[in-house]
Amino acid sequence: KPTVAEVLAKAMQPLPEVDFGGAAMQSPVTGGNAKSTYLSQLYGLIVPRLHVPGIARAYGRRLTGAISFGVDGRGRLVYRSVVQSSGSMEFDEAAMQAVAGASRSFPPPPKGAPIGMTFTYSAE
Repeated sequence: KPTVAEVLAKAMQPLPEVDFGGAAMQSPVTGGNAKSTYLSQLYGLIVPRLHVPGIARAYGRRLTGAISFGVDGRGRLVYRSVVQSSGSMEFDEAAMQAVAGASRSFPPPPKGAPIGMTFTYSAE
């Protein structure tokens, strides 16, 4: 039986690459005036909050994981779940916390439509 997160993930459409038009806006990824996509805005909010726990570095290999999450039409986080573990429970939890922490600053998605996406994280 699928979980609620799995049902919601399938119901949400993949994130389209959206161009916000000619008006330049501050880009959280580059810090300049490059045009931003919604995905790059969220990525720019999440990544600075992702702190790799020291224990994750002790694995001696590259760790990669993925979190699926959804945002409603107002930019509120409605679900999140680890869809691919990095192999480090601590690193996975740090990524989950980064998404949750950043979600307080998520702008509404383009056209106000709820969307689902996947955040892939890694460390060596």
